[in-house]
Amino acid sequence: MSYQAKDQPTMSQPPSVPSEALTVRTRALLATTTFAHIDPDRCTGCGWCLATCPDQLLAFEIKDHRKRTVLLSRERCDGCGHCAAKCPMGAITMRRKTRADAPPKVSFQAD
Repeated sequence: MSYQAKDQPTMSQPPSVPSEALTVRTRALLATTTFAHIDPDRCTGCGWCLATCPDQLLAFEIKDHRKRTVLLSRERCDGCGHCAAKCPMGAITMRRKTRADAPPKVSFQAD
């Protein structure tokens, strides 16, 4: 049994929202706040992640006689996490975007 003050509104259950709608909303939030980070020390260059990126933002790079995967653009990465889920080495993690990653804002000034 719960007790509440007379002036406070009560809510017996949260509003019903389809789980699919929450997924879409969560995904939209992640797209604006996260990107894929690839740890070059853990990446073996197997290529499993390349086909999973819906925006084709992953590519191979050969550096120091070693093939590995790189992210082409932090800004365009939507943070879906498909590449991280597919990576067998756990080399891809999702990280938060910072203000430096955000595209520049255009401001208009009245004359």
